[in-house]
Amino acid sequence: MTLPRPEEKREFVERMFDAVAPRYDLLNRVMTLGIDRA
Repeated sequence: MTLPRPEEKREFVERMFDAVAPRYDLLNRVMTLGIDRA
């Protein structure tokens, strides 16, 4: 994987976060048995 140029970094990070966040939320909910939403 090549790193983005400095002027592209913000968009790169936003896209990466958007791709990871839903799976992270699901796994967090499963591993904590829903306590994370309390």
